Amino acid sequence: MSALARLGENGDAAQREDTPLLPRRHVLVRRSPGPFALRWALLTCLLLGCGDDAAGTPATTAPALTDTPPQQPAAQPTPIPPTPRPPGDPTATPPGQPTPDGATADPGTPPGTAANGAAPTPPAGSPPGTAPADATAAGAPGACVREDRVPLEVMPERGAPGLATEGTTLWVAGYRFDEGRERVQVMRVSAGRAVLEGELQVDPPLTQGRHAAPGLLHDGTRTLLAYTDGRGKLFVAALGGAPTLISELADIRLSPTLAKVAGGYAVTFTDSSGPTPRAILVRLNAELGRVAEHVLHPDYMGGTAPFLVREPDGSAHRVAFADPRRGLSTLLLATLGPDGVPSGEPVTVSVVSQLTDPARVVMAEARDTRRLHVGFTAVDARGATAVGHLFSNGPSNPRPLIQNRGYGVLDLDALGLPHGALFVVDSPLADPDTSPRELVVRLVDGQSFGEPLSLRSPDGTARAGRLARLADGTVMVAYTGLREIYVERLRCPDIAAPVAAPAPSPGPP
Repeated sequence: MSALARLGENGDAAQREDTPLLPRRHVLVRRSPGPFALRWALLTCLLLGCGDDAAGTPATTAPALTDTPPQQPAAQPTPIPPTPRPPGDPTATPPGQPTPDGATADPGTPPGTAANGAAPTPPAGSPPGTAPADATAAGAPGACVREDRVPLEVMPERGAPGLATEGTTLWVAGYRFDEGRERVQVMRVSAGRAVLEGELQVDPPLTQGRHAAPGLLHDGTRTLLAYTDGRGKLFVAALGGAPTLISELADIRLSPTLAKVAGGYAVTFTDSSGPTPRAILVRLNAELGRVAEHVLHPDYMGGTAPFLVREPDGSAHRVAFADPRRGLSTLLLATLGPDGVPSGEPVTVSVVSQLTDPARVVMAEARDTRRLHVGFTAVDARGATAVGHLFSNGPSNPRPLIQNRGYGVLDLDALGLPHGALFVVDSPLADPDTSPRELVVRLVDGQSFGEPLSLRSPDGTARAGRLARLADGTVMVAYTGLREIYVERLRCPDIAAPVAAPAPSPGPP
């Protein structure tokens, strides 16, 4: 039955035509209060919220309902969009999230960049397999290549070699031991042949294996050697001349170095006669007589592995060394006057992680930029040997030259180039410290590492590499295998000159 019909049945038919249709509750309020209507009124009162004093409130006519617009929802805060990843880096770790190595990304630094905006580089002591961040960067230096099909054998004795050059001739020095006798021998290498230049008797001999190379310097018509005997005494001698005693107890694990200075020569070594090692420089006159001895560091420091940074003509006006500690160690650089006298106190190049024992420190200068490239051996967090690279004038965050995958002391050498440096580094072929090794040769410019070149002798090993450059630009590398000392020629691409930053535009007047 329709609503209009129900209203007629209640005796309200007179209003069917002229009363607008209202909601049921309003119709009931306007009707005479019958029993049914009273029940609806009570229900309506409950639903519409009648007050406690509703019975005493005068009856009023309910206003007609109007169409009110729907209530607008309360204002909500604008959602904050997620922080976008850096352009071109879809795999970057969001700030504050763990990185693959277990660290946490810096919330204030875009992922993939260092604090100064440069590409991040792993420190010395990075986990195994860590390669320099810019090893394959655009514009990185290229790789050296081998010029010889097989290396040239120059001495049938294993041991670290010493090198010297003049023009297109190379001299190689090494220790020879046979039938209970030992001598230090010099071979002249030219036009693909090795010829004996001369030798000096070592008495008493060192019956155990040699790990350090003799120092070698060629000066015009004579060749000079710095070498140790079986008791640790250090001598300097010219081939065919009498030796000069330099020290009663030098560290036979570390190579002495020789250079020319005004009026004579300088020789550096590590003095191990006391409880703390000392880095020593001794000046000699032209006849190899002793002139003076200098400790390169203050009394409150120690010193080891002093390394004369030689110029192309064989002279030196700087010497690098290390102050080894159980925790953090310091790499230092001392300046020499023209006559080889140390000038002032040494300057700290960098503070690095724990160095190996014995430490190895080398420096080479990019001659046109006057920037020193520093190489050193250290121990990483798991005890493996790391070989780090840094600059003497910053940034000083070390980068590994090779993967830190083995144990034991490694060797290295460096060669300064016009716009960079060349490094040769021992690289273990397995974890144990007795594992065979190969050599890694790598160009380094002011920003990047070149691709590595691996070298091995015919017996499958190579270690203790030394570098030299001939007048025609040929790079010579000498090293030892299991039984012999070898020499190879390398062809290395030129390192481009660094691009100068454009001059700033003048501001408005």
